[in-house]
Amino acid sequence: MTIRELNRSMGWHFPTDGPKTLNGLLIDYLESIPEVGTTVKLAGYPVEVVQTKGNAVKMARIYPDWRRE
Repeated sequence: MTIRELNRSMGWHFPTDGPKTLNGLLIDYLESIPEVGTTVKLAGYPVEVVQTKGNAVKMARIYPDWRRE
């Protein structure tokens, strides 16, 4: 998913001048290829890495109903 699509669908405001995809954003944020099960908070919401393939995150789960702290 592109950052633009993510911003539109989630109502987030990630900058679009850096990574162009959620995969790129996760790798940039973590500074490495994450393992399956890794969870990070983006815009206050947990994002869990569900599937990787090679050097990419192929599937991630976003918990949009999670209460932000």
